[in-house]
Amino acid sequence: GTTTLLQALSAEDGEVTLPHMLVQDEPDAPYRGLWVDLARQWHELDTIRQIIVMCRWYKIGYLQLHLTDDQSCVFTSKAYPEAASPGRHYTTGELRALEAFAKARGVTIIPELEAPGHSGALRKALPRLQCAPAGGAMCPGREGTYEVLDVLVGEMLDVFRSTPYMHMGCDEVN
Repeated sequence: GTTTLLQALSAEDGEVTLPHMLVQDEPDAPYRGLWVDLARQWHELDTIRQIIVMCRWYKIGYLQLHLTDDQSCVFTSKAYPEAASPGRHYTTGELRALEAFAKARGVTIIPELEAPGHSGALRKALPRLQCAPAGGAMCPGREGTYEVLDVLVGEMLDVFRSTPYMHMGCDEVN
């Protein structure tokens, strides 16, 4: 509703006006989201903040951030700091600040952890996740795989505390 109110403002000759109106504003669908792939295409934090502002302006309530893939892992884990791709990751503090920025604008960030497929960056950093001989996915036959995933999911949800959702990839696995 506040976005509709802001969009109704007009300014002319230094005077701001608002028409007499009744705002009855709700989305066509309860879930309106945008997906941004940060693992394959790095974005500066300022760019992500601009995307959040755009989400608010277009009344998109959810911004899903693809944080891991074959190319990189942009999430910094306390338990597994080696998992973060050098020069291509966000700190926990930066992500918490980003979530607060989004929340203040009515946008919920949904973290995405790609697993077991599309997990090349994590498997390279944490070789114990790799099946032997080398395969294209995390090894589902090792208890340690689930222990690592449990920790990573917990850490992501600790950063993105206001989200009701967490996305796990699971696509393109032989």
